[in-house]
Amino acid sequence: MKNVLKLKTLLSLIVGLGLFYVVGITTAFALSIYAVTEDTATVGTATNLEIEYTVDTGQQTWAAGDTLTVQLPANLPQWGSLTYTAEVDADTTNNDTGETAITVGAGNGQYAVATDTITIKWGVLAGNWVVVNGATTIRILITAGATPTYAGAASAFTFAGTTAAADTNPTGSDNVNISAEPQLTASIALGLNSEVGTAGDTTLTLTPPVALADLDTIVFTMPTNFSVPQGAIAGVTQTLAGGGTITCSGVSATRVITCTTNGVITADVAGNIVIPLIQSIWDSAAATNVADLTINSVTAGGGADIALDATVAVADTTPETELTASIALGLNSEVGTAGDTTLTLTPPRALANTDTIVFTMPTNFSVPQGAIAGVTQTLGGGGTFTCSGVSATRVITCTTNGVITADVAGTIVIPLIQSIWDSAAATNVADLTINDVA
Repeated sequence: MKNVLKLKTLLSLIVGLGLFYVVGITTAFALSIYAVTEDTATVGTATNLEIEYTVDTGQQTWAAGDTLTVQLPANLPQWGSLTYTAEVDADTTNNDTGETAITVGAGNGQYAVATDTITIKWGVLAGNWVVVNGATTIRILITAGATPTYAGAASAFTFAGTTAAADTNPTGSDNVNISAEPQLTASIALGLNSEVGTAGDTTLTLTPPVALADLDTIVFTMPTNFSVPQGAIAGVTQTLAGGGTITCSGVSATRVITCTTNGVITADVAGNIVIPLIQSIWDSAAATNVADLTINSVTAGGGADIALDATVAVADTTPETELTASIALGLNSEVGTAGDTTLTLTPPRALANTDTIVFTMPTNFSVPQGAIAGVTQTLGGGGTFTCSGVSATRVITCTTNGVITADVAGTIVIPLIQSIWDSAAATNVADLTINDVA
């Protein structure tokens, strides 16, 4: 056991006793000591704590039934989750000699707890409850369960209480520096969704540096070239240790994935969470990062981040399957004549409502400005197309109104495009693209 007495928090800045007289009144400046004998702790690591109050009779006059309270900092579990004992000692030395146990109860010389606060009632003034100036000590020994949930350089243990005598009630605090949480390590691997336009499994492999309790969360944001389902995501599986399971949900607008524990997940054991239905929506030339992978203590820490965030590289996505297409002219193959231009293509991916097919006609053609009337199409699916042109740039944009099926060949016939001079050789449309607008 430790023989430690720390003068970390003082109610007066004057060491010793000073007496002076003002209008016949004698005032004594004195010291009561409020201390936690441990200076530091670490998030996720259980810490034994020795909490002490030592009396100075110049500061407090104690009587049976007076109260001393100790409130825990918010980043420690509450008293009901801790293993601890309380005692009154005739001296400041914690040496298992001469200490009297304080038992739980509502009477004098007993204690009661409510959430984060323990209240000790001063005992009848006999035995160790007889106040000895600078010696009588109330001591609380926490031996299990004090595992900090998040960091705090000044995590305060707050002392208070009331005395019946007309002197100073106990009041003070002592801080423990709860150091930065451990580093979270993780990686993300893609499945079929490594190909643009394809939904598939995204596998998050991680080693939690702290245990997760029921309702704690793992949160991360997918890069901008991915789409994420909105709401609950069906089919999530996990291999993390402990009896807990994981459910995940997404926010499509922000690409945030939140995975919530249902039960306990064990610390320091590698495992994975497999999340379906995430889709890559355009090609990334290089790996992009998830920079904000966090573990959050919801139950004990109010949602506080309890592990140093991981930066996770998401593997390169590959371009979508090659789009195959051809363009055939009708009457507009003759210079100066407007006619139908038939775009034949096989979409390598499905198009949703408002997705677009865009291309630029060669320089020897003129294109109508604005909406083009009379467009027809034979592509698969229930959707139709409307097309419009920009005459200055010869760009044609065809917008879907409904779903167009992947891998089914069909045509879009666009009237009113005119050839304006003869081309000695076939010219190309070099930029035919399918764009995911929806």
